[in-house]
Amino acid sequence: AIAVRDLLSNGSVADYQLCPYVNGHTGVWSYWRGQFEHCGPWHRKNTTTLSIDGLPINTTLEKYRGFLNSLIDQGFIRKWTDMSAKGTTKFEIQMRQDQLTQIIEEGAVPALFNLIHRLPSDNLTCIMPDNSIRRFESPMQVIREFVDFRLKFYGLRKQRIINDIKARMTYLDGLIKFIAAINAGEVNFKTMTKHDLELWCQANNASKSILQIAVYNLTTDNLKKHVAELGKLEHELERVSKLAERDMYIADVNELIGHLQKFYVIEH
Repeated sequence: AIAVRDLLSNGSVADYQLCPYVNGHTGVWSYWRGQFEHCGPWHRKNTTTLSIDGLPINTTLEKYRGFLNSLIDQGFIRKWTDMSAKGTTKFEIQMRQDQLTQIIEEGAVPALFNLIHRLPSDNLTCIMPDNSIRRFESPMQVIREFVDFRLKFYGLRKQRIINDIKARMTYLDGLIKFIAAINAGEVNFKTMTKHDLELWCQANNASKSILQIAVYNLTTDNLKKHVAELGKLEHELERVSKLAERDMYIADVNELIGHLQKFYVIEH
């Protein structure tokens, strides 16, 4: 999100070292010898218990259970318990105290318990909007392509907002004229037929839907409310018309960053 905002604001992006993200997977990402490395989370529960709190992105529960059984067969661990529940992964592994202490001190837990998965940083192949396959040289190229593609839709969004405002203004203008005509006696429900009312709407560029409004909503106080809303919409139309599509995109990204900062530490 920060890189997207920089590109939109400055036309260039800083040399961020971006890490992959896989939904539902926790743990630590790092960059090692030209590869992204994901390490599943773990902690020492007590002197003889190692808790595996998540798996690397390429490992399934079934595969990991088989791996732990192989460790029992090798005599490396005593037993393991699957504590996983819906949406969570957790294994508790029993070992000798001295053995567990040693592998933790040596930093060997991730390697010995298959908690590491590496992704080549240069493997950036994406399916494009036209379903073609394209290979990128860097994450920044992907971001630039994404921003250029998405920016086009802000022009469509802006026009849709403008059209919606204009439609509401047209409706309100017709409604205001209708209420004013009733108060002035120009529109009289006692003497006019449905066809007469429809002709009046057509002549005054008013939506026929105003004929469905309950009578108690056609009062002077409601007229003032509609006039006030129409005035606000005129200002809003002017504001939106002056908005640059790029500024609309930046505002959305800033809002996204604000939400993300509630749950994650975002480095600038």
